[in-house]
Amino acid sequence: MYQISALLLLIGLPMYAQPWDPDAALYQKTRREPHREQAQSLDGRAAAVWAITLFQNVISAQDGSVCHYHPTCSAYGKLAVKKYGVLIGSLMTADRLIRDNPFSPPTVDYP
Repeated sequence: MYQISALLLLIGLPMYAQPWDPDAALYQKTRREPHREQAQSLDGRAAAVWAITLFQNVISAQDGSVCHYHPTCSAYGKLAVKKYGVLIGSLMTADRLIRDNPFSPPTVDYP
């Protein structure tokens, strides 16, 4: 009996669940799947980061460096979206774009 209970503890089953018991699967810990909302937010973040990367490679490459801040506004947007999500990150990026004008001094600003 001692060997069987030690074996059951090693494989993660409680002592009262026998390997031949059809309900033994109920006692095992199951891996939790991510919630549907989390998976959708990750997809939204990936789409927003992809759009910012497209902007950096196509439009910003032609204009050159015009941002007064470090990191640039598009890099700030990428960081903010990755860290805070699409809604809050885009609001932070919009605030940053409003503050970026010819009268603002060059500064270092991270999200």
